[in-house]
Parts: sequence; structure tokens; C-alpha cells
Amino acid sequence: MKVLHVVSEYGPKGRGVPQKVVRTVDAWQRFGIEADFINFASAQIGNTGLGLEDSFKPRFRGEWIVEMHRRSKKVLEVLKQAKPDLVYTREMVWSPGFSSILNEFQVVIEVNSDRGNELRSNSLAAAAFWNMTSKSIHRRAAGLICVTNELAEKFGLANIPTTVIANAVEVPTVLPKRLLSSNRPLVLMLVGSPSSWIGLDRFSALSELLPEFDFVICGDLRAYAGKISETVRVMPPCNGKVLEELLSKTCVSFGTLALSRNGMIEACPLKSRTSLAAGIPLIYAYKDPALEGDEPFALRIEDRQQQTPSTLVKIKNFIKKASVDPDLSLKAWKFAQNNLDIDILEKRRIRFFNSIIES
Repeated sequence: MKVLHVVSEYGPKGRGVPQKVVRTVDAWQRFGIEADFINFASAQIGNTGLGLEDSFKPRFRGEWIVEMHRRSKKVLEVLKQAKPDLVYTREMVWSPGFSSILNEFQVVIEVNSDRGNELRSNSLAAAAFWNMTSKSIHRRAAGLICVTNELAEKFGLANIPTTVIANAVEVPTVLPKRLLSSNRPLVLMLVGSPSSWIGLDRFSALSELLPEFDFVICGDLRAYAGKISETVRVMPPCNGKVLEELLSKTCVSFGTLALSRNGMIEACPLKSRTSLAAGIPLIYAYKDPALEGDEPFALRIEDRQQQTPSTLVKIKNFIKKASVDPDLSLKAWKFAQNNLDIDILEKRRIRFFNSIIES
């Protein structure tokens, strides 16, 4: 089987989407698939340029559609030469050129969010265009892979093969080292691409209400940087040994806290799963397709009731317990090994690919 993964979102290594794409293709290759990347901006096969930011900055929305069409035509010519059995891509905005790719090849599309809702906060026109054209793209796909059940129920089509495969992470084979302090436990929020539904403001508010804990945000906050309380320490994005050291000192990690702002209730954030893979207990405010909601190593709180006295008590008690109970770390890591590891989930994706090709 020959599969080409179209990469349309770029950024430094370690940032969510590029990191996920690289690890996904690496896993496919380990399982014997003839797999590679195709850079949507340059139409080059291979990982050249995946770690760079996209240099094209549209002056207006219509210019982006024209650019997408131009890129699609270049990619189509490369695909015709490469002749993959399957093309894999995250959702992209419609253009005549992208429509031609759907006509020529079997394309499996990954649905990872309600993009129409995401766009609405920036541009009503962009959201309306997306909602008008995305269903047409889905109808012409060879298959859809949704990262949550909620997205599958909302965007799945009766005559298009659809499955749910959540975001995966690389889980270490041994429990990472833990250097916890019960005097002033460190609670962390990892941020890839900042947005309103991550709930940075709610994390910041909790830091003021729970001053006995060391609240830390690690990531590129961009426009949100000036809105963070002085009670929160802010660290720039990091990876490798620096990230490992930070995670080793983290008592509890916070996941997304305001998903309802995107009109959704279910998610599987990479940053939250990275924390669980490192053996870090999790506090989150959404439904996760892999979590039941009553695991001892994870505390699910209500989206809009995070600052009520009863919720604050639950959060405080959970952090204190995590700071003195190493068994929670062990359980979090073992859960990640059995449910979130990339090898487990990518084997499911490959089985879905096989079913598409065979049909």
C-alpha cells in the first residue's frame, strides 16, 4: 500500500499538528506501509519544510482560495506521477483544484474539529463559506476519520465509510521520572495554538483562587499573553529535554477548560494526552472518547462551573493527592500505554485504509 499524507499546516518541531503528522507517517512506515509526506505549499514529497511557518499571508479571504487552487494544481501533478493508492489529509478549504484531487484519487479526510465554529469568531463570511462547501468535500471523500464520536455523529455521511480514531501520542516504555514537591505543587497547562476554548482565562482565574499551587503555562500565547494573571508563570514553547524536565516536576496537568466556546463537548487534545503519557494526572473540562470520567488519575470538571466552591475543593484535593500519591502517576502512564499509544491507534487507521482500498 502506498499512502501520501498531505501536510497543509506547518510550524516548528514539537508544535501539535506538525509533530502529530511526523509521528503518524513514521508509524505507518514501521508497519510496512510505503508512506511519505507531500508538502501542500511546495508540492514536494518528503519532510522538507514541514518545520517552517507558511510564508503566504493573504490580504483578504478570497486571495486564500486562489492560493489554495494554485497549490492544489501543483500537488495534483505530483500525485499523478507518484500514483499513491490513497491520499490522506486533514480538512482543507474548498477550491477547484482541491476538488480535482478528490476526483482523481481516493482521499481519506481527517475531521479534527468543527471548523465552521472555529472560523466564526474571526470571520462570519469564512465560516459561512466553509459550512457551504465542506459537506460537498465530505461527500466526495473515500472515507472520513473523525477524532471524536461527536464529530462523527455531526459530519458522518451514510454512504461514506467513517470511523473514529482519536489523537495518539508516543508513550514511553517505562514510567518517566517524577520529581514532585508537596510544598508547592506545580500545575501545568501546555498550549500549542492558543484559542478561546482552551480556557487560558479560566486557568488564570484558578491560579488566583488557589495561590498555594504554582500555576504554569508553557506555550506561545500570542494575543492572549497580556490577559494572563501575574499569579501564573509563563514559559515559552519547549520540547526535548527541556520539556521532559518540566513534565517531571509537574504534579497535575490541565487540559482544555472552555470547549463549549467552540460549540463542542468532546475532544482529545494532544497536549492532555502528552501529559498522561508522561504519567501526569489530568484535570479536564470536556468529554474524552478514551476516558470514562471516573478514572482515579483524572478529574473531569464542568465546563462552566469551574470556580464554584465545590469545584474548587475537588481541584484542590485532587492536586494535593497527586502530589503525595505516586500510584496516580503509574495509573495514568499505564492507561496511556494501553489506550493512547500511537502504535495501537495507527494500526486501526491502517486497517481502515485497507478496507477503503479493498472496497
